[in-house]
Amino acid sequence: MWESFNQYAQKREIIRLISEKTGVPATYVFIALLVVVFLMLFKGICGTLIILFLCFMYPAYLTFKAIKYEQKDTLFRWGKYWVVISFLVFLSQVADFLLSGLPFFGLIESVCAYLLVKAEGSGAVYMYDNVVVPLVTKYESYIDSKLTYIESAVEKEKTEIAHMGEKAKEAAVGAAVGAFAQGKEKTN
Repeated sequence: MWESFNQYAQKREIIRLISEKTGVPATYVFIALLVVVFLMLFKGICGTLIILFLCFMYPAYLTFKAIKYEQKDTLFRWGKYWVVISFLVFLSQVADFLLSGLPFFGLIESVCAYLLVKAEGSGAVYMYDNVVVPLVTKYESYIDSKLTYIESAVEKEKTEIAHMGEKAKEAAVGAAVGAFAQGKEKTN
């Protein structure tokens, strides 16, 4: 077991570099890093930073590369990832007050983030295909009708505000002209 652990640690460039600079075997460096990350997540220290990196910075960089090098299959897979992560961020914000008190919540959240990103977003692709698509498809017409209602309400309000703005402008011009006329009468 230690041999396979050591082989895994040796394959990671950052661990190998730390091992070479400190003279500490790569296996011990790897275990130390795991313990530090676990304690940080357990204590809530930098947990958010780790999750932000796993969920946003790393996938954003890989999405950037997929766009830059026109890797359509990879880009399509990352598009699914961004849809899933958008849903999860929304759900996380809504349910955070219920779940944040759970023991190991930061660790659970980080493991979930890792599973989504693992193998260039294949976890997110699975979630997209098996959870998001069926759920959104089921409620798609309802969502569309509510969005249409909201869009029409916004347009109605924009029209009303524009109409009120015109009335206010007319009233302001009328008041300015009246004040100017009164000022002119007083000077005569």
